[in-house]
Amino acid sequence: MKKLFAILVLASMLPASAQASFTGSWRGEGSASGSQGFAASCSLVSSHITQTDKELVLNSGGWECGDLKTQWTPARIEIKKGSLWLHGKIVGKI
Repeated sequence: MKKLFAILVLASMLPASAQASFTGSWRGEGSASGSQGFAASCSLVSSHITQTDKELVLNSGGWECGDLKTQWTPARIEIKKGSLWLHGKIVGKI
């Protein structure tokens, strides 16, 4: 669930028409919620990403939401016809 949350957060930060390659870092704050009633304020959300027309790579990053803190490992997410694919499933749109 942590990785899916991170993917959705990152995907929501990208412009809908993003087609150009880029590399960058993002740092901010926000909130998290889950389907089983989980809700928390996130004092830190950070990521270092690379995007091409074929993939979105989460190079590093993490978040701190209340007592929950995590760093994630690199992940490669395929971009197919505007959809983000991870492990054979659509996890977002771009």
